[in-house]
Amino acid sequence: MLQVLSLLSALLVLSKADIADDRTVVSVSRVSSSSEDSLESRLLQVEPTSPSFVDVRLVPGMLASRLDNRRLKTEETVTACLSDGVAVESLSTLEVQVINTASASCNVTREEMCQYLTDAAETLRLDVLCEPNYAVELNFGSSRSALRELLGVNDTFAGKQWNLASIGMKEAWQALKGRPLREVVVAVVDTGVDFRHEDLAGNIFSYENCSHGYNFHDNNDDVSDAELHGTAMAGILGAVTNNGIGVAGIAPVKIMPVRVLGSLNQGPTGSDGSAADIMKGLNYAVDNGADLSTHSYSSRSDSRVLRSAMKRAAERGHLIVAPAGNSGSDISVNKRYPCAWTKGIEMLCVASSDGKGQLASHSNYAPYVDIAAPGELILTTKPNNGYAVFSGTSVAVPHVTGAAALLFGMGLLS
Repeated sequence: MLQVLSLLSALLVLSKADIADDRTVVSVSRVSSSSEDSLESRLLQVEPTSPSFVDVRLVPGMLASRLDNRRLKTEETVTACLSDGVAVESLSTLEVQVINTASASCNVTREEMCQYLTDAAETLRLDVLCEPNYAVELNFGSSRSALRELLGVNDTFAGKQWNLASIGMKEAWQALKGRPLREVVVAVVDTGVDFRHEDLAGNIFSYENCSHGYNFHDNNDDVSDAELHGTAMAGILGAVTNNGIGVAGIAPVKIMPVRVLGSLNQGPTGSDGSAADIMKGLNYAVDNGADLSTHSYSSRSDSRVLRSAMKRAAERGHLIVAPAGNSGSDISVNKRYPCAWTKGIEMLCVASSDGKGQLASHSNYAPYVDIAAPGELILTTKPNNGYAVFSGTSVAVPHVTGAAALLFGMGLLS
């Protein structure tokens, strides 16, 4: 049964028809092992991952030991690609890899690479997932204003945060007073976060070198917000509460900005990001101690590699929270991912509720949707010390993430 936790803003759509670039994403693992696989066993010890993981760069050598003088089609060009130092990027925590196919360092097409790995799988008893790097698009909805009751805090705009009152945050904060809470880190896997915002700066994750996260969209340390979506998610989740300014955030978390998306429709194919960059961001978040992460995008494509990456993250105790989507439809028929993976992965799929505690008209629904949270007229932060109101399942996600973070802090989830 759909539960109501008491978010038409931004929804990221990963389309099977749209490919971001020529990169290929793969996950290779062993189906079974035997005493005869001595060479493979030695090679697989190179990566500090699970025993089943196979580094795709080792496949040509494994084949050479099996095929003797026989060769697979395209073997020479594939071997040259996989032996190049910059052609393959390993996300070892999630046990997936990104290959820069059709590039100067890898003169092999994606189709040739996937066919080679498929053929190799039959010989080497491997389980191979090989896919295009699907594109991600960012769509914005509308913003309006609303007034509701106070929450017992002194934040300037707390009286407009009906959403927090509706899920009982005043009572929750009172119950937590005096209780020891461990520090919880939440990765906002999104368009970046305005880490200098007056109402966010105090809760931003920082390293000793003063960096706050990473930008996988542009491959640099600039995690500032490319649009405003990531900053909006961060405000609902963890704006500084009781500081006399702005809005109140749900949980006193450390916000780790992980930028995987660029400006609206500014990608090489008119998209804003890609599945490969999302996996890089998730790998980074898990590696750097994030307990949870917000993922406000959805996909019509059942990407097996992305699913495998998220499953690995969950197996390491990391909680992923994702939206059901905003088309107001039954997504058990036309499935949306990653939400449709909730039965196989320990993650949360979030629908949107309105001011009456009912399913919002824009929200998708399905038996595998776990929970609903406020998603209409939600006041939150935007870049440059601003504030705005948004709607959609996207903004429902940080409500659930924040509530889960409180449980993590109390030691009730881990």
